[in-house]
Amino acid sequence: MVVTRGLDDLRPYFTGYLPTLLLAAILTPATVVVIATHDLRSTAIVLITLPLIPIFMVLIGLVTARPIRGRAGRHDDLAGPALDLIAGIPTLRALGRALRAGAPHRRTC
Repeated sequence: MVVTRGLDDLRPYFTGYLPTLLLAAILTPATVVVIATHDLRSTAIVLITLPLIPIFMVLIGLVTARPIRGRAGRHDDLAGPALDLIAGIPTLRALGRALRAGAPHRRTC
């Protein structure tokens, strides 16, 4: 039972990730070879710029990581009261207060 469930969890890897990885590993060099057969200047440009793509991806990730972490902390702070409210919905329903739980408190004189 556990083995079959574990194998089912591998399905996205074998049907999605692995074919995409193989396509990228085969098509990129094949494209460079095709370009090389037609134009050597373009081949030189491709061979110089192709390694820059992962370098820039890493640099962009490093630059954006700090602001994203700060925003994620603020989102967690905002989500806390909403999660508390959702967790308390059964109690609020039992007390007949579920509809007014999100409304602001009104003072009566």
